[in-house]
Amino acid sequence: MCRGPITLVLTTPGGISGYSEPVGGLIETAKVNGLEPFAYLRYVFPELPKATTLDQVEALLPSHVDPERLQDPSQFSPAG
Repeated sequence: MCRGPITLVLTTPGGISGYSEPVGGLIETAKVNGLEPFAYLRYVFPELPKATTLDQVEALLPSHVDPERLQDPSQFSPAG
């Protein structure tokens, strides 16, 4: 599902540094796209290793994830 142009937020007013940059970028991008950040991360982290094509990776970007899918955590892959 594409709700418009892909937007990736790379910085925050307080700044992000070190290893937290990619995660911080995902969190801020999730917020910009109307997603609850923790629910988005719980969804995307188990799915990302399964993505083997560019299309599959792009489908996991916050701008392509349907917020309704994040409402039911039972749809997420099991942790662990």
